[in-house]
Amino acid sequence: MNAFESSFFGGWIADLYKARWVILVCIFIAIFIACIYIKLMDWFAVYIAWGSVILLWVGLVASGVYFFIYNEKSPNWATLTACIGLWTCAGIYCLCFLCCFKNLRVSIAIIETAADWFADTKRIIFIPVMYFSIAILVFAAWICGLAMTASVSMSPLTG
Repeated sequence: MNAFESSFFGGWIADLYKARWVILVCIFIAIFIACIYIKLMDWFAVYIAWGSVILLWVGLVASGVYFFIYNEKSPNWATLTACIGLWTCAGIYCLCFLCCFKNLRVSIAIIETAADWFADTKRIIFIPVMYFSIAILVFAAWICGLAMTASVSMSPLTG
């Protein structure tokens, strides 16, 4: 084991072997947290979507107010331009919000439907885990192939 750990890749593999229980526990914790996240998205997807739409507008207006107050303390062309630009963007955003309100409602309904479907289909969580496991196996096969190829080229018989 000491000879294995002293090699370059062997040390990494030995470290992974020593930490195997931590890795497995972390996998189950991640799955548990993903289930909680899915349930929270099922309950709050609509509120989060509407909140993000409103918070973007509030952020633009508040940033404009900040630059306006900063411009009052020390007048500057750049801060006044930033203030006017941010308020203009907030106005255009508000117009787009009003003109496309029906489309926005449809989009948020689609988000809600997707969240409901995802909450009802919890087995979908295991698809990334499955692909990750397959990727680890393929990577291990490539490493084995690399090691075998390297051992043949370093053989004393090939000189």
